[in-house]
Amino acid sequence: MENYNFCIIDVRFIFYNIKKIITMKKLITFIFTIALLSTIYAENKVPSKVKEVTVYQNGAKLNSVADVRLNAGTNDIVFEKMPLDVNAQSIQVKIKGSAKLLSASFRTFSSENSKFDNSQSQILTDSINYLTDAISRINVEYRVLNQEEQLLLENQKKVGTTQNNANTSLNLTDFKELQNFCKIRLSEIKNRHLDLTFQQRKIQNMQNILRQKLQKLNLSETQTTGEIVLQINSAVAQTCEITCIYLISNASWTSLYDIRAENTEKPLNLVSKAAIQNNSGMDWKNVKLHLSNALPFANNNRPILNPKYIDFANSYSYNDKKAEDVSYLSAGQTNGNCIFRGKITDGKNGEDIIGASIVLYQNGTQYGASTDIDGNFSVSAPNGNYEAIVSYVGYENEKRNINLLVGQQAVANILLQENSQVLSEVVVTAVGSQKRRNGAGNGSGSGSGSISKDMSSNSTYTTASAINPQGKTYEDGKLKALLSDMENTGNELLSEVFDVEETATVLNNTTGQILEYATQQLAATYQFQTVPKLDPSVFLLAQIVNYGKYNLVSGTANIFYKDTYIGQSFIDTKNTNDTLFVSLGRDEDISVKRLKANDLKSETKFFGDTKRERLAFDITVKNNKNTPIEIEVLDQIPVSRQKEIVITLDEKDNATYDETYGKLTWKISVPEHKSKNIRFAFNVKSPKK
Repeated sequence: MENYNFCIIDVRFIFYNIKKIITMKKLITFIFTIALLSTIYAENKVPSKVKEVTVYQNGAKLNSVADVRLNAGTNDIVFEKMPLDVNAQSIQVKIKGSAKLLSASFRTFSSENSKFDNSQSQILTDSINYLTDAISRINVEYRVLNQEEQLLLENQKKVGTTQNNANTSLNLTDFKELQNFCKIRLSEIKNRHLDLTFQQRKIQNMQNILRQKLQKLNLSETQTTGEIVLQINSAVAQTCEITCIYLISNASWTSLYDIRAENTEKPLNLVSKAAIQNNSGMDWKNVKLHLSNALPFANNNRPILNPKYIDFANSYSYNDKKAEDVSYLSAGQTNGNCIFRGKITDGKNGEDIIGASIVLYQNGTQYGASTDIDGNFSVSAPNGNYEAIVSYVGYENEKRNINLLVGQQAVANILLQENSQVLSEVVVTAVGSQKRRNGAGNGSGSGSGSISKDMSSNSTYTTASAINPQGKTYEDGKLKALLSDMENTGNELLSEVFDVEETATVLNNTTGQILEYATQQLAATYQFQTVPKLDPSVFLLAQIVNYGKYNLVSGTANIFYKDTYIGQSFIDTKNTNDTLFVSLGRDEDISVKRLKANDLKSETKFFGDTKRERLAFDITVKNNKNTPIEIEVLDQIPVSRQKEIVITLDEKDNATYDETYGKLTWKISVPEHKSKNIRFAFNVKSPKK
């Protein structure tokens, strides 16, 4: 206690001396400095408003704007209540004024939910308890009714019996009255049971609704949001408009179309729509909205084309029948040796590596093989421990410790990784220029699909023959597939931006909100087409030539013809055709029949070891319209893949014949209320067996 009093005296003594030393003016200056520093370094949290949104097919770009009061000096400005999925690397800041941005960063912030209403929670809890009491009362009434029902049934069984030699038998009138009473009362009990069941079900449903509301209300008393933190230097105190531009991932849009055709004399009307999803955590109210098919989150590193080598296969390859038989022995060994087999593939793209070397080392002795065209290998060696080294030009060597056991096969699938220091950079160039939109720039090159070396590299490469040392050729299809990898078949994706003319509102947690962003007419030519072999109906097709100029995005289209909904189609803008076909549905005013010809006998004739059969078909097109029509009719004859089977087209009735596919195409005119007949016939020559 004495020590405690001593400490108090010391503190008071020191404070008294400080007051004597520091004048009142200096003290006021010191306090003002502390207040000024706290003002300078305090964060200024400002609310912002989303004014412009660009929605991508995966993601969105948001422009959040706020008017901010800046003090002279350094200011820490925080844009609060931002989405949690802001891409920090994408943040851009625009300042209208003389201030200068020093830094920008993103963080998450958790705060207590000021909107949490405890009184509302209590009301919901009391309501749930009240409903629980109501269910308890229903259960009590249930038990009473069950007891009454059981009592009636037991007493009903005792009617007419005698007890203790007393005569308790009832006369007929009393018996009927008792039976009638039991019947009525039991019926009342059953009906009441049903009423109570319905009441209990309604109460339980109401309880579930209230519990869900209470769960949402009490789910969390804290909110976690994103914040963009800006450090801005201002020479003078001023108010500036600051815009933060950033990317988020939880938003998207898909294209939808309405295609309407009034008749075959007018162009198509195309209404372009967007189904927008907003799961950003923010409402977009009265924003300027843009739609883009760009890919902001895609990998923007340009692809590097590396050489693909072809080499001779080793005699141990699976292409050699003897080696293949040895490699699949169930015991895994032959002639006292064991088998080590497997497959070598590219660790990046999974492609099979042809001609990779596999060598087993043991005490200076080597056993080796190389991979075949499928990347498979098989090495035969005596049992024992080996160091296996897999090597291939342009790849890192792969080492494995292999233990070959008698009577067993060692199997390993090995991935090789590219050696970036060895491989030269290969650039693919193409003739002409490729147009880019949305500020992508133009590029051009020379050479049609040619491959050129980077000028900074001194390495060269060649391709080898497809013949192995044994004189056996590789399977032609596999070689063609291998060489086709060297061809440049990619197309440049041109990005488009579509502006929604009026301001739009897309609330948070919106899935599939439909907005219309463009209406245009498509120049089209109309054509009737039928494939009676597959479907006897006639379809009206609209052909849109050079549809790329309409800036369409792949999506589902609803088709309407004469204000009648026909069905859905899909517009695929990634195909290479310059003509888009849109089916406008069946036309019931045109009928088609396809029958086997009756005046020709489809009988088989035998000539030595061969047989011949003649087949013919008649197609009838009837036009029930009041105007003439032009119609395209498609059919086919079989195509032979065997030289012993010969197909001969004898009669085609002015059809265009594609021999590769056996396709027959007629373009005929049919007058109003008239019919047109088409006939084609063919012979089949085949072996008798």
